[in-house]
Amino acid sequence: MIFVRRVVLWASTAAVLTCTAAAAGTPPALTACLDEENPPFSSHVSVAQGIDVEIAGAIARILGRELHIFWVQVPARGGFGKALRQSIQASKCDFFLGIPDGHEMAAELVDHQLVVTRPYLIVGYILASPPGTKPATLADAMRAKRIGALTATPADLFLHKRQFNRVPYGNNRELLVALRDREIDLALVWSPAIAVQDMAGAGNQFGIGSEQPDDDSLRSGLAIATRKTDVELMRQIDSAIEGLKVDGAFAKISEKYGLPYLQSR
Repeated sequence: MIFVRRVVLWASTAAVLTCTAAAAGTPPALTACLDEENPPFSSHVSVAQGIDVEIAGAIARILGRELHIFWVQVPARGGFGKALRQSIQASKCDFFLGIPDGHEMAAELVDHQLVVTRPYLIVGYILASPPGTKPATLADAMRAKRIGALTATPADLFLHKRQFNRVPYGNNRELLVALRDREIDLALVWSPAIAVQDMAGAGNQFGIGSEQPDDDSLRSGLAIATRKTDVELMRQIDSAIEGLKVDGAFAKISEKYGLPYLQSR
């Protein structure tokens, strides 16, 4: 009986504290879903770090809410769809960062009863030149004898269609090493791959020009997903994204992690 009375007393006290917090107007914590190992955007191997970690924190501050993180493992089988189902669709978090735009993902979002914000970052394949050289232009690319690209990617297809002198590579590390060692003249490389190298301590010293190929197949936006029923939260996050974009926060965070900042079209 003593144990029962203690449980009832604890429950009553907890209820009073909850009501007091609500009366004081303290908003509930905001929980973000983040990929547990997706550098340069998110990683919790040692200390939580990454572009999306900082962006989630900035959004929470604007909304005046404490941030919690729910780490998500994106499985090899089932991929993003399974990760969404087991996290935000299961109410493990309030919003999920790093959702790529595109028709395939749009269908996935509908299946999971999710909606997305406007893109907060643009990533893509960009022209890069070796360290210590001037940033490449499209004219330089036309004259180049060897332009590296990751095989079977939109970058590889773009170079093939435009009849550039392309050299295929099996992974981003090999491509960037070849560019660093000047085995190739230029590279059309995935922008986050450059940032991953920077996070690893190698330093981003490649030449990145402001002039880039004007092709939508080489660009992808990253957005934030919420449940379709969380209409007000979606509105607040969308507003926060606009404010952070205007004051240059996204550009600063990208620069901190060595991610070339691409302007949305």
